[in-house]
Amino acid sequence: MRLRPARLQIRWTQASLADLVRLARGQDEGVRGLFDLDAMAESATKDSPPNARPGEWNFSLNARASEIHRWDLTQRQDNPKLALSSKGRWFPADGSINLDEMIVAMPKSNLRGTASFTTVPQTNFVVRVDSAGVQASDLLAWYRAFAPGVSEGVSLDQYFTGALTVRGWPIRLETAAFSSRGGNISLAAGGGQAIHVGAAHGGMEKKCVRD
Repeated sequence: MRLRPARLQIRWTQASLADLVRLARGQDEGVRGLFDLDAMAESATKDSPPNARPGEWNFSLNARASEIHRWDLTQRQDNPKLALSSKGRWFPADGSINLDEMIVAMPKSNLRGTASFTTVPQTNFVVRVDSAGVQASDLLAWYRAFAPGVSEGVSLDQYFTGALTVRGWPIRLETAAFSSRGGNISLAAGGGQAIHVGAAHGGMEKKCVRD
């Protein structure tokens, strides 16, 4: 039976994030929230790239999660939001998936890069974040959504930029670099008792030994 040309589209709206995690993990991990997905995959259609290999699928994906929080904590207006946008290629013959464009966004942060996953001749995973901008307030929102007892007066205002590469299976950090011009930590509502944090930078690079 001929399977191509083919074009597939999937759309989920306001789906339960808990149900999605159960589907992926096989158990309830205690995460609550809402999930939206728009995905498209096509092979050998008139819109496929001219350089596509026979049997290759091209896909695009836009996923959004909102109101993310731990199951036993009250939902808050500042609960984290996360969006993923990507375009890539899937080649079933060698089990490879390549994300040629990947954007991960939070309310005040974003990461841009590429990723690839292969299963032949062995499982391997590579993620390269070429450009990252992370606002500490987004990280605090994630912590507050899963950890009880965080004071309402605590706030963070510091922006970090950087890049990183993770590789292998299991995944390991290969290179990383970050910098920040500094920021402020407030321990009371209204900005009182603010602590200034100075500029910082750092990183690491795995050294490869060659014969």
